[in-house]
Amino acid sequence: MIERPKPGAIKVQRGNIAVIGVLIALLTVGRLVAVEPIVSLAVIGVLIVIVAIPAVEHLCVLMFWVLPYMVVNVPTGGLTLKLPEVTAYIFAAAYLIRAVLRRESIAAPPATAFVAVFLAVQCLAAIFAPPSPLPFLGGNDGPLDRNTPALRPASIIIWLMFSWLVVTAVYNVAGRCPDIFKKCVKAHILGSAVACLVSLAIFVSALAGSSVVFIGRSLAVHSGTNVLRLSGVAYEPLFLAFYLLTVIPVTAVVLLQPPTWMTRKMSGSVLILQLLTLALTFSAGGWAGLVMSGIILAPLFCQIKLSRKFVRTISAAVACLAITTTVVIAANSDYLKLIQTTIGKISEGGDTLRLKERETAYILIQKYPVFGVGPGLGNFLTPKYHPLFNSANLDSSTHEINNVILNTAAESGLVGLAALLVAAFVGFRELLRPIRRLGLARLPILAALLGSLIGCSLQYMSMNPLFLIYLSGLIALACAASRLAESDPPVDILRISVSS
Repeated sequence: MIERPKPGAIKVQRGNIAVIGVLIALLTVGRLVAVEPIVSLAVIGVLIVIVAIPAVEHLCVLMFWVLPYMVVNVPTGGLTLKLPEVTAYIFAAAYLIRAVLRRESIAAPPATAFVAVFLAVQCLAAIFAPPSPLPFLGGNDGPLDRNTPALRPASIIIWLMFSWLVVTAVYNVAGRCPDIFKKCVKAHILGSAVACLVSLAIFVSALAGSSVVFIGRSLAVHSGTNVLRLSGVAYEPLFLAFYLLTVIPVTAVVLLQPPTWMTRKMSGSVLILQLLTLALTFSAGGWAGLVMSGIILAPLFCQIKLSRKFVRTISAAVACLAITTTVVIAANSDYLKLIQTTIGKISEGGDTLRLKERETAYILIQKYPVFGVGPGLGNFLTPKYHPLFNSANLDSSTHEINNVILNTAAESGLVGLAALLVAAFVGFRELLRPIRRLGLARLPILAALLGSLIGCSLQYMSMNPLFLIYLSGLIALACAASRLAESDPPVDILRISVSS
């Protein structure tokens, strides 16, 4: 007769197996950590995410406080990430794990299916990518350097996936709770004020002759003989202007509305700091994008009734800013030349370098029309076909095509460009739906966020903005605002009165 083991014995045996399994897993991880430092970083990251699960809502707000500090690197070797990226990724991972543990439904942001199609096309473009020139095959940070042709396509695709996970997390956390959404918007505005103050202090220090360098990067770069362009807390002037584009229209709308979110003295002071910082970047794309945002929001501004006292205060502040700027420009003729160059770039669609980059893009599109040269690989082939570089000057540096449309067509082909445009069209259509139903005046914050999105789309950028954390944060806020606007019952937090 066969004796069956008692239930208690089965539990003991299973418990022993579980303990042995955990010990084997720990020994395996320990061995890998000793051999591969990247594994130790992954283990640390997992532990941080687990600890962060109870603080998901706080991390959602913190993400916008630290958003501008792209210059602060978190050292991870060839996989170096920025402080705002790490914060956003930890938040997204913590939210997703919490949602799974609680068995909560995860709502997909608008156009998620079309974003997935675009990512699939990116994978095909990486598979059919042509070989890169020999000088670029090595990496400065060893075999794990994500900027080598072998790893860059995969890093681009993974980066895009992470960026959309951040959008999804904000969409579900801030898009479900009006109070958290309001805190995120206020953090976005006030966080930009702190970043602008730090950046302006850097600029003043540079004018005084001090060299401001952080992690090998100059935070105020020379453009011409005696002209400084402000990089500040961003990676370069172009990125700083891009960040400011994501927040200036929102600050302007909050300023012109009744002071239910923050005092007008506060929002007005922040707006002046933002505009002054943007001016010192001397970014043609930044100003072109801001003008476009203003045109988009003009119908909203025309509906806002302001008191005479408020109009006089705004006019005086604008006059002081204009006088200060004029004095600075008059003190150095090189600044006047740079401003003239900036205006010329806006009117002509770019300088000589940008126009030559476009010529290069047309060549790459003609040679590789279907799937392009591969995600992120346009940098490596650009010098070969660039009219100013040519193959004779091919070296180990990379040269981007700073136009998101042409860069996408060159790297992902016409198929990739079509997928991107369809995703963008569907996304904008969904975000505009509550505005079409209720009007700009009843949804000023959402209108401001959409104005920022349209302005950012005009800046002279490559594929970078598609995974740049600045754009991810902006899209996330816009999606969350749209979700709140269409909630049932309606959320009053977005419907600020147009009278003041």
